[in-house]
Amino acid sequence: MGTLTVDNLNLKGSGSVSSVGKILQIVQTTKTDTFSTTSTSFTDVTGLSVAITPSSTSSKVLVTVSSNSSTSGGNNAEMKLVRDSTDVFVGDDDGSHSRASAQTRVNDTNGCQTLTFSFLDTPNTTSATTYKVQYNVQGGTGTINRAQADGSDIGRAASSIIVMEVGA
Repeated sequence: MGTLTVDNLNLKGSGSVSSVGKILQIVQTTKTDTFSTTSTSFTDVTGLSVAITPSSTSSKVLVTVSSNSSTSGGNNAEMKLVRDSTDVFVGDDDGSHSRASAQTRVNDTNGCQTLTFSFLDTPNTTSATTYKVQYNVQGGTGTINRAQADGSDIGRAASSIIVMEVGA
């Protein structure tokens, strides 16, 4: 009988180890600074992206995004999850509405609304893959990690994107 070593876990004896349904790796990026845009087209949120290299083409990648948004003038803001340059986890295309992963409207300049969403992706690759968040506003200014008013008595927030490779 030999010894099989899997990530610092020693198994002695016969048999096999299956990685199906197991978390194989976790990568996280946190964004603690702020981001602002007046763009009505989706734009990358600086610092809110993460790269992972799946170990198998059959692996899935669980992506969890937690962020927050504040808008001026009661305008809508939208977030979208993108894998490399491909939109993933967006609403249906009906020809007249934008496609997003999440959207919000904050009418209080002292407030932010937290947006959290998860998506189980099948990237079908063993190459480095980048997941990122894009953001836009209907009008006015949209901000991440701070309220529009941004007074000294108003807190600032943090955002994160976490990716987990799941064995398939």
